[in-house]
Amino acid sequence: AWTMVASSTLQALGAMSALHAPSAEAFARQGPLFSSLPSPLPDPQQWAAAGALLLSSLGSDRTDTCELMVEDLDEELAVRIFHLYLPIYFWCRHRVRLVAESGGGPVAIGLSAPQEQLSASHPSNPLWKVRGNAGTHELALGSSTISALLRGEREVPIPRYDKAARGGKGDRKPRSAWPVQVEAPDVVLLEGWMAGFKPLPSAHPTLSTNAGLPEINAALGAYDAWDVLLDSWVVLAVDDIEHVFNWRLQAERGMAATGRPGMSDEEVRDFVIRYMPAYNAYLPGLYSAAEASGIDGKPTLLVQMDGQRRPVSR
Repeated sequence: AWTMVASSTLQALGAMSALHAPSAEAFARQGPLFSSLPSPLPDPQQWAAAGALLLSSLGSDRTDTCELMVEDLDEELAVRIFHLYLPIYFWCRHRVRLVAESGGGPVAIGLSAPQEQLSASHPSNPLWKVRGNAGTHELALGSSTISALLRGEREVPIPRYDKAARGGKGDRKPRSAWPVQVEAPDVVLLEGWMAGFKPLPSAHPTLSTNAGLPEINAALGAYDAWDVLLDSWVVLAVDDIEHVFNWRLQAERGMAATGRPGMSDEEVRDFVIRYMPAYNAYLPGLYSAAEASGIDGKPTLLVQMDGQRRPVSR
């Protein structure tokens, strides 16, 4: 089983890890997500091994030092790895283990995190001028792709998006450019900025505060076709929605630095502002559900983030 291979692999790597295992676990315990991890907890060797793998993949030059203390790492990098990435990984691994032990197949996990085809037919709706809001996705394609993966099918094409297309406004890549999932997966992650959003009652006063929001709300109910396929959720919650502007600006500047087309600062603000009505309308319900009984009553890990993308206590 995938979960047992992952655990044994980490155990073996932990013995050879350049990270000091006790310091890795001790640092992880200081993070706000540690208390959300289910039993049995990862042991020090697993924290050290997984941390060393992430250090290497993130380009750190500190992975060849014997018994490196976590406290000697760049603090921002250490927080990202041991307070955010690894707690989410170990929480998801536990969900996979539970399904595997019950004889189930691949596990589908929804990941909700902050981040035009309809514009021609709906020119008066400013929220459909750009990609992303409810109503701009091909739901049948998403459902068929997720279902094929969960059935354990092989050779499944995975739709791929190019954020740099159309001057940074984005577009779906041609089918010939889609990667193909050759083997049956163990885990399927469905990530999206509006993943888990639920429609408000049609008479809700919030819907009258922004032009185009009632149409978004009406389209949102159909996304339940994706939600019902998921086994559990991870929700990255922001303490201030204004962070989205800065994060998107950083992404665009990063693309420009690599020579890829992107948007100007003014275009970024105009782009992002079209998502704010949906954020303001649906984030309260998403966060409340995540903190209470879980989205759709399913196991849910709620991660509160600050403007530096660091997990903080709720």
